[in-house]
Amino acid sequence: MFFDIHIHENLFSSDSHLNPIQILEEAKEAGLDGLCITDHESNDFKNYVAQYTENYDLKIIVGAEILTQEGDILVFGLDDLPTEVIPARELLTAVNKAGGVGIAAHPFRNNNRGLENNIADLAPLLHGIEALNGSTSSANNYRAIEAGLANTLSLLGGSDAHYPGRIGKFITEIDAEIDKEKDFIEAIKNDRVQPLYREAGEYLPVLKRPHGAEVI
Repeated sequence: MFFDIHIHENLFSSDSHLNPIQILEEAKEAGLDGLCITDHESNDFKNYVAQYTENYDLKIIVGAEILTQEGDILVFGLDDLPTEVIPARELLTAVNKAGGVGIAAHPFRNNNRGLENNIADLAPLLHGIEALNGSTSSANNYRAIEAGLANTLSLLGGSDAHYPGRIGKFITEIDAEIDKEKDFIEAIKNDRVQPLYREAGEYLPVLKRPHGAEVI
């Protein structure tokens, strides 16, 4: 299944210029099977999923993008989100206790909101890394791929869309049937995911090779 795992909508992310209908229409046009709404410090879109999927054959998983003291982390399966900026280790401990997953978001983007060199230290608590992020340079996405491989983390892709025309730039292929959040979480924990990039209307894989080998 094809999922864009990192999208912001404008009900709960004040910096987004995408309403839910725009997101669903772009996702269908991009050939996706599902998407993840990951608003900043909020998972309140869970209350709207049924309303917005009634007329679209798409799976919607709701997580959140949480800013920690070390950088942004996408979390799924954590209902009670922190109300202040806390250490990444504290957030990830809560995520693991809840049976969820934590993914390092845009870890090397030049905005001081990525985990960067904290990834190695936090890797035992993380489950994945956003190897391809639609708002990050190719060079810094490459660094994320290398960090994911070096720390044995699942590699994923997301558009990080805040504006029209961005959804589906980078996505995650999931080798499992995703119906509920728990299916999504289990697929990541079992590394049944890989990041894809879109070129000429097709989704193509970023090949995973042993650490130290070329990644293309």
